[in-house]
Amino acid sequence: WTLWRKQDGRRFLWLWLLAAIPVCGFGVAWQGGDMERYLALLPPMYLGFGYALAQASGKSLARVGLTAFCLMLIGVNLTATRNAMALTDTQKIEQRVADLPTRIAPQSMVFTVNKQDELFAFTRTFPFHPLNQGKALPVYSLAELGTTQVTVWRQEFAQAALRIWQAHGEVWVSARVRSPRPQSGWYWAEGADPEISWKHLHEFFAPLESSATVGSTDGFVLLPPTEANRARLATFTLGHQLAAQSGH
Repeated sequence: WTLWRKQDGRRFLWLWLLAAIPVCGFGVAWQGGDMERYLALLPPMYLGFGYALAQASGKSLARVGLTAFCLMLIGVNLTATRNAMALTDTQKIEQRVADLPTRIAPQSMVFTVNKQDELFAFTRTFPFHPLNQGKALPVYSLAELGTTQVTVWRQEFAQAALRIWQAHGEVWVSARVRSPRPQSGWYWAEGADPEISWKHLHEFFAPLESSATVGSTDGFVLLPPTEANRARLATFTLGHQLAAQSGH
């Protein structure tokens, strides 16, 4: 309201609106849960805050409210970046991967459900952590929501797994795919992409055999190159599907 009352203030509102339309529209269309998606809204928002504070007089409600809001932002950011929070995040990753970094074989891959998994960004979020001082884990995501990749994620995983086994590597997959439903802390929004659901992930991996598990119940499972696993994944490869279609 403070901005709307004056012509100069309305300019800041229009500036924020011009930034909000493409940012929010893009967020609705593709991975709107990523916080960095909305960074472009901060500069015009802070400009508007500064102008409103400068126009507010004395101990007016607008000045008090804006000051309280800015203090709240500082508190939230300090809470999110404090050492205790970072320690909790790293301990969670340590529990999930356990001794996987030292036992994983060459030519292997570790698959998370999506790129929102904490492990996927672990190397850049905590570059000085001991787990990131040696050779980084070869982490890949099963599904890239909001892209055309989600229409062929089964084929891509099947081809990758068969290729890894042929090179005598190991295929490690997040144990989360064994759960029939996602938990709230897994950064999965059902319906965010109509091409894929958690049910698809669970039903795809449920029949596959596993031979080992690392970490907690939220760790990773090893898919061995058994005849059953090879046969099931082979049905999702492009060559097999083309042969099936030609047979019809």
